[in-house]
Amino acid sequence: MSIQTTLQNTQEELTKLQILIQKLSEKGNLDQITEAMSQKEQIELNLNLAYTLSSIYYTYLKLNFVETSSHPIMNELLRIQEAYQKYLPSQIKQPDQKQMSLDREAAKRFIQPNLKSLDDNQNYQQKQKKLIEEDKNNTTRLEQPIDIWKNEKDQQDQNKQKLIRGNLIPQTGHLKWKDQIEKLMKK
Repeated sequence: MSIQTTLQNTQEELTKLQILIQKLSEKGNLDQITEAMSQKEQIELNLNLAYTLSSIYYTYLKLNFVETSSHPIMNELLRIQEAYQKYLPSQIKQPDQKQMSLDREAAKRFIQPNLKSLDDNQNYQQKQKKLIEEDKNNTTRLEQPIDIWKNEKDQQDQNKQKLIRGNLIPQTGHLKWKDQIEKLMKK
């Protein structure tokens, strides 16, 4: 495509755009125009106007050999592009919501097994609570903690007491003290 045809196409498009902008301005200001529109139509109109004006200004800068990579118009074009991306998914979802219908049988097939597993889980939890309560009732609780070494200490203490009182005669080697005393008495 030659430069002349490109310029000619651009001129035609600019003429069409000028006619549309004149028609729009004849209707009044933007608030009067959007007053009768739905919210969806207002969003669409505002995004299209913002993009159109920013694109025209970008084109003007390019034609005048202005560096646009660091120009604020680039930020504005990116902001408008992000707004389009936010708007387009909601625009796509709206028609689907109108056509969507509920298949009750399919819903029952999905929901019933989950409800059954939920009931089974609740029954399991109730059984577990009952078993815990039975265990609590069957076990005796100790008021004071038990010292497992106490018996061993008590036995040692008792042996010491017996030694002191003379009831327990210590053993040394193979002879018992008692046997030794008996031998001495017999002599």
